[in-house]
Amino acid sequence: MDLKKSAIAMDDRFVLKKRLEAQDMNLEPIPDWGLESIRGGFVEDVLTQEQIAGLISSSESIWPEGASEDQKRVFLDEIDGFLFDRNETKEHFQTDLTPAQQKERLRDAVKLIKKAKKNLEGIRDMPLLHAEMAFMWARRSDNAAFKLRLKDEYGDYVSSMFARTWLHLDDVESTLQYAAKRITISKKNKPSTYFNEGFLKRSAKSWNSIFGKWPPHSKDGRFFRFFESLGKIINEEFTDYEVSKAVREAKEGK
Repeated sequence: MDLKKSAIAMDDRFVLKKRLEAQDMNLEPIPDWGLESIRGGFVEDVLTQEQIAGLISSSESIWPEGASEDQKRVFLDEIDGFLFDRNETKEHFQTDLTPAQQKERLRDAVKLIKKAKKNLEGIRDMPLLHAEMAFMWARRSDNAAFKLRLKDEYGDYVSSMFARTWLHLDDVESTLQYAAKRITISKKNKPSTYFNEGFLKRSAKSWNSIFGKWPPHSKDGRFFRFFESLGKIINEEFTDYEVSKAVREAKEGK
């Protein structure tokens, strides 16, 4: 489990560093979206060694034919990490918003980002010159009236900041658009579906990576039988609909 119990990830260290800088310089704090609290520390084991041993030696045909014990252990190590992420997400992100409201909130944010990109593109001529002068002062002076919090990330001219900002906004827009698209408004989707979806999809990709082939998505397949066995251990139910959908979407790159 050493790979899971690693130090804080690089992106989380970056955010932490910038938060501390904001405190030292009395700058506006970076919002906390809650993700760092999930990923920021060490990953605890979900499955016990006895449970892992039981799954490895299972006689329920839950493994691909010819799978070695080492492959099974690597897969279960990944499953353990995925379970931890799923459980932490479930704990931190319970929400009273309906799927329709979740989709609407994401789409509203996309509209604002589109507007911000358009406004940024509109800074030209004299407004651009004023922005250039302000940027160069903050970029090159230690006594500027304001601080550039990502000062070392920019080039020498304000266009370097604008270009990076535009690209970041474009990435956020694409991310939120796809996130909204993925929210299915359906009676089949129970609250647990949202927490199981990513877990099952990651598991399908891991199965393919470790065992060299995509898992079957039928309820008679070994992949589904694996999650039946896992569900009994952790007192959870993974439906054939959830498992089949996760395998199909993982194969399609969704």
